[in-house]
Amino acid sequence: MNIYLQRIRYKKDTIDGVMKIDGVVVAHTAENAHHALKQGEYPITSTGTFRRYALMRNGVYNLHRQSFIVGKYLIPGVVTKSAFYYKRIYERVRKALRRKQKISLIIVDAK
Repeated sequence: MNIYLQRIRYKKDTIDGVMKIDGVVVAHTAENAHHALKQGEYPITSTGTFRRYALMRNGVYNLHRQSFIVGKYLIPGVVTKSAFYYKRIYERVRKALRRKQKISLIIVDAK
């Protein structure tokens, strides 16, 4: 299973994006531009690894670690319904890991 985080909007302090799982949009994302993960591929080997990268929150302005929040886009750096989207994605990851599927988080810029 491939989880793509496609960054689409850069502001001074925030980065907004779209999360796709195997090509299907499942959520929007927001990151703190000063602590954003680098572009690349990150293996997800456990639910703990997933929780290290993805978080339930609304805004990224007080986020001081390399991670992102998921939800529905509201304004730059802010998402709503974060818990709903996070739990749905977390369950997909948990089930895929239980089925011994390889999971990769791939972070890319929009083209």
